[in-house]
Amino acid sequence: MEKQAEVQTQVWIKLFNSKLEEIFASIVEKLLDLRDFDPEQAMAVISARPRP
Repeated sequence: MEKQAEVQTQVWIKLFNSKLEEIFASIVEKLLDLRDFDPEQAMAVISARPRP
């Protein structure tokens, strides 16, 4: 029974770590996108949007 709990814990840790990796990768991706961020272009896109 103890062995099963240990295996279960390891499985959860692996899942948690892979989820953290996903989140971290997503943050890095967003930061890289921000590097190319052009405020003027963003304002143009926002102001071109039709008003509800």
